[in-house]
Amino acid sequence: MLNERLIQAGKEARALEERCDVELAEQSRLLNESESELAHLRGEIEIARGAEDDLRVAIIEIDGRANAAIQNLNAEKSQLQAALDRANGERARFVHELAGMKRRQADESRPAERLDNATCASTTSLPKGPGVRPIADYHEERSAAAPASSPCRRIAPC
Repeated sequence: MLNERLIQAGKEARALEERCDVELAEQSRLLNESESELAHLRGEIEIARGAEDDLRVAIIEIDGRANAAIQNLNAEKSQLQAALDRANGERARFVHELAGMKRRQADESRPAERLDNATCASTTSLPKGPGVRPIADYHEERSAAAPASSPCRRIAPC
């Protein structure tokens, strides 16, 4: 009986050893797969870090170009604003000058209108009789001799 127990114990030990060997082989395979996957992931991390570095450099370059473009646009805006301010200043000056010219023209035409009105008023009291020309002849002669801008062309005969 002891022999049988020893034989039985030996069989159980071999079976246990085989199960341990199988388990060890499985664990070794899983460990190798994990190490392989870990190495692969480390490689991908390095690639990702390299891409990240490249992207950071690209972002810095783009940011620099954007800042330069913004500075150029701000400078151009300042130049255009200055040109607009000058143009508005000139426009205001021209409006002021035009108003002054219109005012002077109105002031200059008033005495001529008064003179024409006075002339018209005085022609109604012209003497009548032989040798005196009719008033209509006087107005025709005056209108023909007056320049195109003269108020005499605009005012009807008295």
